[in-house]
Amino acid sequence: MAQKLFALVKGECAPETPDNPQFQEAAVSGHIILLIIRERMENILGMVRRKLEFNAKRKKDTFAVTSNEVIRALGSHQNGEITRGLEYFLATGNLITKIGLSLQQDTGFSVIAERINQLRFVSHFRAIHRGAFFMEMRTTDVRKLRPEAWGFICPVHTPDGAPCGLLNHVTASCRIVTHYSDTRELPALLADLGMLSHKSIVFAAENEE
Repeated sequence: MAQKLFALVKGECAPETPDNPQFQEAAVSGHIILLIIRERMENILGMVRRKLEFNAKRKKDTFAVTSNEVIRALGSHQNGEITRGLEYFLATGNLITKIGLSLQQDTGFSVIAERINQLRFVSHFRAIHRGAFFMEMRTTDVRKLRPEAWGFICPVHTPDGAPCGLLNHVTASCRIVTHYSDTRELPALLADLGMLSHKSIVFAAENEE
């Protein structure tokens, strides 16, 4: 990192850009749905807590937290409070949230799958979108295909028009993973194939030939 910093100051390399795929993470549908469920449950628990605190102040010493008190505090919110939000999100692709969920957009999360043919239908499940936030940006840096994306994002399969370069498809060998791979055996394998590590390099003294 220090060598790269010196090279940047000297003008020997270009600065990194946040539009580079190596600095990004893919948010799969399960992550977004989990955020919605979490926010809905936090809203319900917050409402129940406020009602219980109000009843505790009103009844004082005679108040006790029981199952009946919790069910009474839930009231009518126990039926469909979470499922209605998910149904609306999946049907329209619009996100209704109070805290934003650290997302840059609140619309365009779902698309209608086209059944022109089987390959077209399956390609929807291999698509990856940069985000609706960048649709209105006039800069083209976010739409560029960078060398780091080679082998991960298909350089050809992108539509024409406004989503060009934003709506891409991952390659056939690319997989979206949710955990880090175990690479403990990788250095030993590379060493067997002929790789030399920094520890194995021995520098000769100046007086030695």
